[in-house]
Amino acid sequence: MAPRVLWIYPSPSLLSFLLLFYAPWPCRALRNYPENEVTLLDSMSALADLGWEAYPNEGWEEISVMDERNTPMRTYQVCNVMEANQNNWLRTRHISREGAQRVYIEIKFTLRDCNSLPGVPGTCKETFNMYYYESNNANLWFIKESQYVKIDTIAADESFTQVDVGDRVMKLNTEVRDISNLSKKGFYLAFQDLGACIALVSVRVFYKKCSLTCEVLMESLLASLIDKHQTPPITALSPPQTPTLPSSVLFSAPIMGAFCTTATTSPPDPATDPSFLLLVLIHLAIFLAA
Repeated sequence: MAPRVLWIYPSPSLLSFLLLFYAPWPCRALRNYPENEVTLLDSMSALADLGWEAYPNEGWEEISVMDERNTPMRTYQVCNVMEANQNNWLRTRHISREGAQRVYIEIKFTLRDCNSLPGVPGTCKETFNMYYYESNNANLWFIKESQYVKIDTIAADESFTQVDVGDRVMKLNTEVRDISNLSKKGFYLAFQDLGACIALVSVRVFYKKCSLTCEVLMESLLASLIDKHQTPPITALSPPQTPTLPSSVLFSAPIMGAFCTTATTSPPDPATDPSFLLLVLIHLAIFLAA
């Protein structure tokens, strides 16, 4: 079923209070990302229905709204605040991690202030939960709730009211979380609503690449430390020994992989590349401890 296309104020229902305002929604053409970030999923770039799994059917709903260039944007919204005991789940498709051990999830959303909704019972929420499930299977049709790993409970820095709707003032929240130690081919993201009024404007999943400078710096450092800690030459009076490194060096070896994944062909600017600055500090600590 194709998502509905809604313009500004399509109906007087509660859901219309949540709908995306005309401006200043981010236009897809203007979404520029840092060169060291590799996008695995970006709902804003979807040219067709997202088609994520939503259950029960009365929960999350895929909505197509128009941005300032009359370009449709796919969003998911839920606003069942008049009914208690809500447990609405939204699950993305399988997201390949492309070898990354750590990935970042950036979500942009709006959330309605419960106190601004007339007649809403005390079960109205102003938070929602985010989960993930690792899997080698890209075609799972069902995942038990107990199988998900919770990432975090997401709260809005700013919620909006009826006054904001009347003034067309949009309070867009942006939150970034990360998950690490990934080992399977990919994972699914899931969002759980327990009775809030939410518009999930965009979901972006990405990982960060290592710069060529960082990789070369790490390799040269390890090579120099191995050379520094080589054992003495083997003689007739001393048995062969395996070269060893101090524990501080062995502990630091996987550090680069924890923050980034692959190399780029262009070196970064040391003044602005955070991974470069981080590695410099790590290397200094290793040298002092060695």
